[in-house]
Amino acid sequence: MAADDRDACTAAAGEEDVSGCAVDSSSTEGETITGPEEEIRDSENVGSGTSSDLECAVDRPSDPYPSDRANFPVDISDSDVKRSIIKQGPCKYEGPYPRDARGRCFSKEYYNRVSKKGTQISRKWLCYSPKMDRVYCQCCWLFGDRTSVGHNLAWTTGINDWQGLSRKIREHEHARCHLSACVVYDTWQQNVTIDERISSDFKSEVSFWSDVLKRIADVTLTLASCNSAFRAHHEKLGEINNGNFLAHIELLARYDPVLEKLIRSKSKIKYLSPKIQNEMISIMAQTVLDEIVKEIHEAEFYSVILDTTQDISKVDQLSQVLRYVTIPKDDNDVPSDVQIHESFMGFHSVHDQSAHGLEKIILELLEMKGISVNKCRGQGYDGAATMSGVYSGLQKRISDREPNAMYVHCASHNLNLVLNDACQNVAKVRAYYDTVEKLYDFFSASIKRWEILEVQFKVAGQPTLKRLCPTRWASRNDAVRALRFRYPGVMKALTKISLLSKKPKERAEATGLKASMENFEFVFQTVIQASQYLSSASDSLASLRGEYDSLKEAAQDLAKLRGISPVFPEKRNRRTKTYFDELCEDERLTNAEENFKVSVFYATLDIVVAQVGRRFESMREVARRFGFLRPEELISKSDDPVI
Repeated sequence: MAADDRDACTAAAGEEDVSGCAVDSSSTEGETITGPEEEIRDSENVGSGTSSDLECAVDRPSDPYPSDRANFPVDISDSDVKRSIIKQGPCKYEGPYPRDARGRCFSKEYYNRVSKKGTQISRKWLCYSPKMDRVYCQCCWLFGDRTSVGHNLAWTTGINDWQGLSRKIREHEHARCHLSACVVYDTWQQNVTIDERISSDFKSEVSFWSDVLKRIADVTLTLASCNSAFRAHHEKLGEINNGNFLAHIELLARYDPVLEKLIRSKSKIKYLSPKIQNEMISIMAQTVLDEIVKEIHEAEFYSVILDTTQDISKVDQLSQVLRYVTIPKDDNDVPSDVQIHESFMGFHSVHDQSAHGLEKIILELLEMKGISVNKCRGQGYDGAATMSGVYSGLQKRISDREPNAMYVHCASHNLNLVLNDACQNVAKVRAYYDTVEKLYDFFSASIKRWEILEVQFKVAGQPTLKRLCPTRWASRNDAVRALRFRYPGVMKALTKISLLSKKPKERAEATGLKASMENFEFVFQTVIQASQYLSSASDSLASLRGEYDSLKEAAQDLAKLRGISPVFPEKRNRRTKTYFDELCEDERLTNAEENFKVSVFYATLDIVVAQVGRRFESMREVARRFGFLRPEELISKSDDPVI
């Protein structure tokens, strides 16, 4: 039966009410329905007093309903009183309920509502005051916004008009101001204030974004450490080829709930834009740089290594590297190791390539990092006059500021320059390397020709032909060694191509290269250049001059494998015209082998000896200054008698 139907049925005197209470006409005589003004005035008079009195009223054990609104004023500003009321729970008086003049009364069935599926749902907010015989909303009474447009004051002071109560309850529990008050009530009931809830939500949000940034930082650090590109053509999540950065984020999101939540979020803020990526890289780079600068400050001395190169936009970039030593200590503050570091400090654009301009930018970079030039003990540059000039070069200018900052040319580069000079200043050696480069270009230019070459290499693991590199002697050494061990196979491949190829140009190139390689001088130079002595020429220069005969025998053995005559080709030598008053005749060597021995073999070694003596002078100066630190010197000094 509907609630309105029940209200109509209770009008019959002597009938039993749905709530179970009998009709008593005497109890309803003279009872009137008070208006809102009288209700507010009566409620304010009831239970008025101080906060302490109100708390005592709530905590009084003799009162079966201490949270009854009749014990308190309409407006309560004391938070402790509100907490006490919430702690006691809502006032749920279960009858019997007095009837009004029309025979109607409240029913405890209003405390619950029935869903469409027949489930009873408790109305926790609905309360009945047995002292006032009124129903009220405890949530709106304690936390309702009185200034809200939809606020109904009757549900705060109490309602005793039972006609249409079901409709009034339905309208109130769907009102926006009532729902807001219920949210606040539930928050207080969980012993959490609004500030605490906001603080909790704020902390949760901060924790989430902190976790997001940690993961973004890890991805950034991983890509930067691997020198991988971050971005691609499409900077959008979910698209193909969107770059390594977003691809890593999407991959991790499959297994990480934090990144999964970030990607699924509809918010535009995700911290995944290129601007954020660049900012993260800059922050990490600055952190690493600060740590390096800190170590340099703690070190006693350092050396500077510089070089310049053009980038793709043709801007000259200066790379700065500082070399220094750190001494870690154990838990007892005792030095445990000596570690040498070479730390890259970054690229810097150079617009003035003169020695003065380079000096200015280097000093500015050191000053920006707070590094004193007086702690510099070494300079490492290339051999360009601007850098290594002894009168006005960069190394001289730095040495004038700090005399102990010794200049040392890069040892590996220096040795490479020595050997390059030896090759470029001897015509036959230069022609030899041109032939080696042509061989590689001829075979590598065609996949078919390269396959023919590889078929001739029956022994697996042996080196194949390699390209020459003008700035790296190690590359030249690898190329010559490959030709030394693959000489017969290369000759067979050239022979096959020169005979079977259908392309005239290809046959001509193969025939010309084959003719160059069938020369005994070429075979001899292959053996010389590939010998272990020349690859470490600075260590065995003196002994190499006496190794001519053994190198000749190795070249003869290699020539016999291909049927090449192991003799030097004789050529007609030009003679200089002599005049009647000249005393000396033309003393040119007429023997081909002697000519090769003097003009190629000895000439190459002499150039190497001279260049090593000139180019490694700075290194010998370092050895002279610090030679006393060698163990044998320390032992000899300790053996000297004490005077």
